[in-house]
Amino acid sequence: MPNSSLINLSKTNRRIRWASLFIAFLVASFLVGVLQASEPFPRLEGEDFLGAAKVLPDAVKGHPALLIVSFSRKAKAQTTEWGKQLTARRLCTSGFTFLHVPVLEDVPRLFRGMVKGSMKKGIPQDVQQYFVLLFQGEEKLKQLTGYQKDDEAYLLLLDASGNIQWRDHGIVNDEKISRLSEQLQKLELVPSKKN
Repeated sequence: MPNSSLINLSKTNRRIRWASLFIAFLVASFLVGVLQASEPFPRLEGEDFLGAAKVLPDAVKGHPALLIVSFSRKAKAQTTEWGKQLTARRLCTSGFTFLHVPVLEDVPRLFRGMVKGSMKKGIPQDVQQYFVLLFQGEEKLKQLTGYQKDDEAYLLLLDASGNIQWRDHGIVNDEKISRLSEQLQKLELVPSKKN
């Protein structure tokens, strides 16, 4: 007949093992959530309106940047308004900038020059420097942005290392600007309103 103290010790050891496994599971789940919140932006090659090569996120590394991504001409109104609001509200500082990132992968190579020229004509010259045209990576960007509709602007806030720290989509409004400001405060780029 087994000793009752050995049976109790065995039950206690099993409980400790199960509790340890449960805690390890919780810690692993937490770490996965943290890692997903700070996902690295993929390396994508594009160009500016002059045809000079631009590589994201390398083009903005060293300081945080908001990428305003569009997958269709239908999103132009939203992306334009985001740029205007960021400028008007003076969210762009020496330590933070934004880039418009139109994704033109679906445009046939034969017509890309015409599309680029047409876009350039419709954008004021002093704003053209804030554009990176992408001809690749559409599917990956759709995954990263949580793509839903062609006519929406998609926003990705990158930290100085090129990791995604925040994402949103749609029309610019006070609530979204407030959430963006909170993220910039976390990156220590916007003074706290408490000051």
